[in-house]
Formats: sequence, structure tokens, C-alpha cells
Amino acid sequence: MTHHVVQMVDALQHDLVKRASELLMLCMYRPDEDKARSLVQQAALGDPYRLWLHLDGATPDGIIIVRLSTEEAEITHIAVDKARRARGDGTGQGIGRCLVEHAATELAGRTLVAGTDSDAVGFYRKCGFHVVALGQKYPGTDRFRCTRAAR
Repeated sequence: MTHHVVQMVDALQHDLVKRASELLMLCMYRPDEDKARSLVQQAALGDPYRLWLHLDGATPDGIIIVRLSTEEAEITHIAVDKARRARGDGTGQGIGRCLVEHAATELAGRTLVAGTDSDAVGFYRKCGFHVVALGQKYPGTDRFRCTRAAR
């Protein structure tokens, strides 16, 4: 599969904002269309965020949003269209990994970090992150800090 990732820089592209918002809601704790659209528009404008979309032709099928600080880049959101995700059996198409690698390349010199729950720990480990358990931040939900050193 050939991967194509683009940075979203025009928050006025209605079709892209709509699709990016739909993807973003896939990784939100409590999906909210207005909140997702607002975050996409804010991230597309830049500082302190970067937003990249993975494209299948002209249609976005993956999204990553990263918040920048001086030395770190925090992955605040990452999602792949449900039909294109890995199913735990190695059948994934590498879209999530492609988004992480693209962000790491674009943000070379910054450590990548992410906070996640047990559902995504394996994904981050496969992408080269060191994972540290943080305990239960929310009742019944173990949280983890994932770190990948700057390259």
C-alpha cells in the first residue's frame, strides 16, 4: 500500500473539515461533532498544533493531531477509519504507523509523547514508544504515558 499524508492547513475546506471531524470523533472519549470540528479548525491553523491526514485517493482515512512544545510533541489524537484498521490479527494497512512516522519525521528533534489507555498500548509499542503505566486516572481505566525519543 502506498501511503500519502498531507498537512491540513486550510481550516476553510469544508469537505476536509467535515471528514477530519468524523475521523476525530472515532478517538474521542465522548464524541461531539461541534467539539471535533472546532478542534480540527484550531489544529489546522497551526501553533501550537499540527494536523495531518492520511489519504486514500482524495478521501481522508486517518488523522493525527500533535500539540507542540519546545522539546516535545504530544500526540493528542490519532484515529483511522474503522474499515481500514488492524483487527489484532496483523491485517492492518499501516495507516496509524504511517501517521506517527510522518509526524516524527516532520518534527525531528522533538520527543513524541502520548497518553493512552490499555487499548492502544500495543500500537504505541509497535511504533517504538517506551510505555509507562500511570495507574487508574479514571475509575476502571488504566492510563499509560508513551514516549519515543527524538531522532
